[in-house]
Parts: sequence; C-alpha cells; structure tokens
Amino acid sequence: MHIAAGDITPASYHETPQVRGKAVHEAIEFGRYSNRKNVVQNMSIFSEELGIQGKLDTFDTTTGELIERKAKIKKLYEGYYMQLYAEYFCLVEMGYKPTRLAFYSMLDNKKYPIPIPTKKYRARLKQIISEIQNYTPQKLLKHTCPNCNNNIYTPLGW
Repeated sequence: MHIAAGDITPASYHETPQVRGKAVHEAIEFGRYSNRKNVVQNMSIFSEELGIQGKLDTFDTTTGELIERKAKIKKLYEGYYMQLYAEYFCLVEMGYKPTRLAFYSMLDNKKYPIPIPTKKYRARLKQIISEIQNYTPQKLLKHTCPNCNNNIYTPLGW
C-alpha cells in the first residue's frame, strides 16, 4: 500500500506507534540484538504450503524458543498470535524445531509465553491468509469491527 500512495516519505503516514516499533526493531534488523551463534535474528522464512514469507525477530536454535518482539504490549491481539503462529509454521516447514513461543514487550521488559498452536489455530491462520489473498478495496469499504477502531493503522483507513 505504501508504494501505491506515490512518492511520499514514511513520516507522512507513520503514526507514533509505527515509528517507535521501527526504532525498537533496529537491533534485530541489523543483527545487534545478540552475538550468540545459536540466536538467529531477522531471518527470512517461508511456507510453501501456506503461501507466505516474512522475517522472524529471534529464534534460539539451541532452546527452540521463537520470540516476537513488540515495542509495548498492552493487549495480546489475535493478529499478534497469528503472526507468531505463521512464523512457527514457516520454521517447522523449513526443518527447524521451535518448542517455545513468546512475545517480548520491550519498553516494559515483559515476556508473554504462549502455547504451541493447535490445529484450530492453523485453520484460523489459513482462513486469514485466504481473506488477505482475496482482498478487494470494495470489501474494505464495507468493513467494520471493534478491532479496527483503535489500532495503529486506523489513521490510514477510509
């Protein structure tokens, strides 16, 4: 969507939460979070089965812990879970063995362990991916939900 908006800078469409999130992720993006060889940072991941690709924050190949870092977690939203579950399924398909999942809230130094996803969550993730793949602007114009009323992307909405 950013490219579709034309030749504008991120400052013209990023709100404070996005700027803060980008800043706190820089250590990951540049591989400065950890110098331990067993901690993989900012690794490209993919799942051919799910038709997705992305990057994870940190994965400890020794302990099997996959951590998604957020600037500050006030509430664990479904989207957070689906992001981490997508990373989990990508790693499994790529031959890794994640055994623990967690979110880390950086500004208040809190860790939120979450369970390994069940078949129910895998089905929900597939449903969300399908909805994204079948997105049309007309569907957005008809969309209303309480989750969209107070999130960091609301100012970018219609």
